[in-house]
Amino acid sequence: MKSLILYASPHHGNTKKVAERMAKKIGARLVDVIREEPPDLAGYRLIGLASGAYFGTLHKSIVKIAQEAPFTPEQRVFPDPENLERIPALIQELGGVDVAFGGIGINGHLAFNEPQPELTPVEFAALSVRTLDISRETITANAIGDLGGAIGAMPRRCVTIGMAQILGAKKVRLGVFRDWHRAVVRRAAYGPVTAEFPVTLLQNHPDAKILSNANAAKAAY
Repeated sequence: MKSLILYASPHHGNTKKVAERMAKKIGARLVDVIREEPPDLAGYRLIGLASGAYFGTLHKSIVKIAQEAPFTPEQRVFPDPENLERIPALIQELGGVDVAFGGIGINGHLAFNEPQPELTPVEFAALSVRTLDISRETITANAIGDLGGAIGAMPRRCVTIGMAQILGAKKVRLGVFRDWHRAVVRRAAYGPVTAEFPVTLLQNHPDAKILSNANAAKAAY
């Protein structure tokens, strides 16, 4: 199956690093759409689009491709608040997830699986694709990182892949690079396993790794 990953990573290069790892894993062609003309997409069965977040959306070059490309409905795979069962069913149909890539939120969330300290780790691990409220911590951190501190412009609700889908992947790879990741990554690796800090559940995963740059690897304080 021919695969293609189109990415835009003009600033810190973090998206490029993740895209390179994904392309190597699945044998995909990798194209930087800022510097190269995207190829004819008709010959590819699997097409991935990647960029950082820019004021609540993807890089304009990636958005343009997504809007104009002749993707079939089967090739457009996003969590859908109107059809929450589609992704779990698709994952099962395809035989599971080989690698789940992501980051870690300031309160330990994965994707948008916000902390739920009232749940046990087992209960939290079973949560699937769903809609939920975004926590104040996430809204604040994302507003600082992506919207110049405009907390009022941040969305309050989200749709997310579930912990069940992330934990069910054969491999999980998380990238960290911000200043505040210094404390987050240490709690992720060495803190107690709890739904109060969701990423700690990966301590029990058979093949989960955190990929850190030099900045996030520094002592927290």
